[in-house]
Amino acid sequence: MLGFSTGGLSDVLARLIAPKLSITWASPWLSKTAPVPAVQSRHSGLPRRPADGYTLLLMTAADTVTPALRAKLPYDLERDFAPVSLVVIAPFVLLVHPSVRRAMSRS
Repeated sequence: MLGFSTGGLSDVLARLIAPKLSITWASPWLSKTAPVPAVQSRHSGLPRRPADGYTLLLMTAADTVTPALRAKLPYDLERDFAPVSLVVIAPFVLLVHPSVRRAMSRS
């Protein structure tokens, strides 16, 4: 399950992984997007679902820092979710207009 819109990087990754899961576990797997506006509501319903082995959640790096940014979440990241696998490592790049760099060096 994805808490992101269709066509984003997470959706593309899930669609690439699903056929391989289907082959490995001899069971059909599909990628289901469920876009919602807030990160906390994106995952809040999953801990209440039965742990039947039929739902996997693809989380991003942003999801892992959310507990440090928000005091009250409807879930506990460490208690309610169990990591299964690292899927991808991607570099992050910050681009800044040259005028911002000059302003920062003056202060």
